[in-house]
Amino acid sequence: MAVRSRDGECVRCGRVKTSKDERALHVHHIVPEKKAEDPHDPQNLLSVCGGCHQALERLTPKEQLRECDIDSPEQLRLRGEAAELLLKYQKQIEVFASAPDPWPGMFAEAQKHLSQRSE
Repeated sequence: MAVRSRDGECVRCGRVKTSKDERALHVHHIVPEKKAEDPHDPQNLLSVCGGCHQALERLTPKEQLRECDIDSPEQLRLRGEAAELLLKYQKQIEVFASAPDPWPGMFAEAQKHLSQRSE
C-alpha cells in the first residue's frame, strides 16, 4: 500500500491501473526477493502495470531504474503519506513476519489422522 501510495501510477509508463478490468498496479522487486538483503525495503520496490512488470523482469536493477527514469534508489524513499502508511502497518507486518510457519504442525496432524485411519 505504501509503495502504491508513493508512486500513484506505473513508474515506467504512467498507467494508473494495470489492466482494463481496473486491477491495482503490481509491486515489483528491483532486486529479486531471494537475492535482496531486505526484499520489502521500499527502495527495492516499484509500482508498475502488468506489461511494464514483465518488461522490467528481464532487466538488471540498474537498467530497471534507467527505464523508469530513476537516478538512484534514494529517490524511492517513502515520504509523507506513504511513510505514514508504512509506520501505521509496520507493527502488524513485524507480527506477521515473526509468526511461526503453520505447515510443519499441519503436516504432522494430517499424518497422525492418516495413520489412525489405516489401523
